[in-house]
Parts: sequence; C-alpha cells; structure tokens
Amino acid sequence: MKKLSKINLSNIQIFIDNMCEQTDKYNEALETLQKDATPENFDALKEIHGKLQNSIEDSCSYTQDLAEAAQEYYDERSERWMESERGDAYAEWISELEGAQVDDLDELPESFENLEVDELEEPYVDVSLLEDIPDQPEN
Repeated sequence: MKKLSKINLSNIQIFIDNMCEQTDKYNEALETLQKDATPENFDALKEIHGKLQNSIEDSCSYTQDLAEAAQEYYDERSERWMESERGDAYAEWISELEGAQVDDLDELPESFENLEVDELEEPYVDVSLLEDIPDQPEN
C-alpha cells in the first residue's frame, strides 16, 4: 500500500462522524440522567456507552489494519529503499498510522445502585489523530 485509498479515507471519516454522533448522544443521555437519576436513564446511558466504545474499538482496529498493510509493503522493499529518504518517510507514516488510536472510555459502574451521578463526566473522545492521518508518506 503506497497510500490510503479514497475508500480508506472515507471509512476513517465515517468512524470520526460516528464517534462524534455517539459522543453527542452520550452527552444527551448523561444530561438526562443527571436531571432524573433513574435505572432506565442509567440503562440508556450504558447502552450508548457501549455503542461509543464499540465505535472506538472499530476505528482502532481499522487503523491498525492499515498500519499492518503499510508495514507489509515496507517489508517487501529492498534494504536500500528502506534506508533512503523515501523509506524513512514511509516508516514515519507507518508510525503515524499506528499512533492514530482513540483512547477507550472510562468504565461505568456495574449497577444503578453503585452510581454516583455527580462523578460521571462527559467522555473525552479525541478524534484529532484520525483527522490528521496523512493519506500518504511525505516525500
């Protein structure tokens, strides 16, 4: 893989959009729970939390797959190429792909009875590393 395809870039954008949408839904559910702390509202928050965490894990898996494909391409090149400026730039690009990971969410309490509503915070889902992935190595 010499560079990310339009499909790769489109998929990354879909992950970003999905995580942003899920984060908004999480924040709405959290606000609802803070106004009305009921088991039903807590269950709704847990459901959205699970969906958001799944989106994060899916995006991390996808970027890891991209990094592995790039690494395979790199490994197939000659030693001379690897030591060239182009090879160095490609190795840096692989590192950027590997580093484009979104942190997992904090765990929620197991049950409503263990819930301290005031201690719950809005999730911090930093998609900037995904947004900043270059589509190809710099030359």
